[in-house]
Amino acid sequence: MKGSRDLTYLKRISMDEWRRLIGPTAYARGVSACLENARALIEDSLVLLESGRTARAVALAILALEEGDKIKRVFRIAFLTNPVAIKREWAKFRDHKPKLSSSLSLLTHGGFSIVSDKVARKKTLPLGGEWIADLPRLTERLKERCIYVTRLQDGTWTVPSKVVSRLTAELVIAVILFLFSTTTALVLGTEMLVGGQLEESPGFERPDLTQATPRAKRWLRWRLGNAGQLWGKRELSRQMQWASKAAERSRRLNCSAKRVQRTPRATRPT
Repeated sequence: MKGSRDLTYLKRISMDEWRRLIGPTAYARGVSACLENARALIEDSLVLLESGRTARAVALAILALEEGDKIKRVFRIAFLTNPVAIKREWAKFRDHKPKLSSSLSLLTHGGFSIVSDKVARKKTLPLGGEWIADLPRLTERLKERCIYVTRLQDGTWTVPSKVVSRLTAELVIAVILFLFSTTTALVLGTEMLVGGQLEESPGFERPDLTQATPRAKRWLRWRLGNAGQLWGKRELSRQMQWASKAAERSRRLNCSAKRVQRTPRATRPT
């Protein structure tokens, strides 16, 4: 029976992907599936980091960042009605670069920015290129270099195992964990505000849904209903608990690695 199920799934690989509108139930399943997969990718990344496979760990962490950002696209698709716009949004859902740009923008914009506005506005940087424009491209390239062998313009070959050090991998994964957790909390928090499950924060204006499309009103009816309320609370609670445990695990790995680095090597007997 198991072999039969595996064969059935393999046949579905050739099936075309969905490019049409989705209802509230499909929306909830899609968001939950994206978050579950992103969390699993980060957990696998931490396992690889613990075993010393730093390059693969970084690559999986970047994939997790892309996967987690999909929930923004699912949220938008749930409200769209124009077939052309829906197809365009599905294309973005499956494209890596827009998702990286969206997630990494937290580092260069708003209250979570780690760089000053002056630096973010600079046309060129010490390493060359534009900060905002090149950060997603460089992150995509880092992911590729952590998986594949390639030859650079200077004639050298890059080997994934030598691309990133343990310290660099820890830093990259810690930043990605922060970005994924923050992006998810912001999206789910906004979703719960619209759904009426959270009190409005200062400066937040609840969207005027009196002129909303029938699809948006249908989503809101589901979200305000028992099924939607239960799903929202469960998903946000699950994400917050997981983020706390993942951050603690990452911190323990970092501390363990530092202890190993400080341990003096045993001297050979004479």
